[in-house]
Amino acid sequence: MLSASQSVGEGASTIHSLIHKIKNDKTVQSELDLDPLIIIDEASMIDMSLICNLLRSLEGRSFRLLLVGDTAQLPPIGFGLFYHKLVNSNAPQTKLTQVHGQADGSSLHGAAMAIRSKNTHVLPEYNGQTEGIYLLDSGDNARESVVKLRSDINCMILTPYSAGRYFTSTESLNPVIQNIVNEQEDSKLKLTMGKTSIQIGDPVIVTKNVLNLGLFNGMTGVVTEIEIQGSQIACTVLFEGMRSQVTLNRDQSWELGLQLAYAITIHKSQGSEYDNCAIILGSPMIENSALYTAITRTKKLCILVGTQEMYDEAVRRQPRYETVACGFSPEFRFKGRENREEVGS
Repeated sequence: MLSASQSVGEGASTIHSLIHKIKNDKTVQSELDLDPLIIIDEASMIDMSLICNLLRSLEGRSFRLLLVGDTAQLPPIGFGLFYHKLVNSNAPQTKLTQVHGQADGSSLHGAAMAIRSKNTHVLPEYNGQTEGIYLLDSGDNARESVVKLRSDINCMILTPYSAGRYFTSTESLNPVIQNIVNEQEDSKLKLTMGKTSIQIGDPVIVTKNVLNLGLFNGMTGVVTEIEIQGSQIACTVLFEGMRSQVTLNRDQSWELGLQLAYAITIHKSQGSEYDNCAIILGSPMIENSALYTAITRTKKLCILVGTQEMYDEAVRRQPRYETVACGFSPEFRFKGRENREEVGS
């Protein structure tokens, strides 16, 4: 996955980090005096609290704001809708029509557009293909099927559940998959936090924002070292998009909510891309926008673990963003050009 900074060749940060820098970084404060253009990617993930905090931190300054997003994706986890409502206002807009994450005309792109239009279609059976979108009919054994699949190919497992009471949750799947694809001797150092045991070679994900460490919810990386640091065991992680590795002791790992990332929730995957993905079907939580979000995370191979009926039901379920209560009504006039369409760059 390319980070935002790698994609544009410039520095990038999370919104939480930007707000922190606006308040505390004199260099950023000076740059804000130059009428900057602030570009926010994956804007559909922004909730009302976050956008209010950002705009409040910029109060009294002259700036331009460019929001980039997709209204067919999942709405924010936090309260309300911002981007989805803004798109339906008179805000000046440009609609990008050229696809880059997936090849235009590919089966992946075709499936994504069909889901976006709420049209069901038959998926071909998965038999070891390396590109495209397929169905792996698991019957009633989705957990067993996805664990076997992950032992055969390197793919990101996407599931709607995180809580351990579900057999196909991240909490249930991650240690099982870890034991298969990254089994290590008991004598090797491991960083243990509750039920989670982190080893060299494990993919991990941050689940909380910790400003003083410069790490934020959703950041992923790979553990490169486990060592004893003072009186604590520490892990060294190479996070995607960061030039240098970060060493975290056990207390810091707890604070970050560091977790294994062989399997992550669809919500956590939003904003990321993976060569290969396996998506677990069969949950009422997978409605149209969740399915669309999950499939559009995939660049090459997407495997739906479930049945054709489960897939069709997910396509037809009402998107979550149509049911979210929202107190934001952008009923004001924007200055700027009229709405138009153009090919994405």
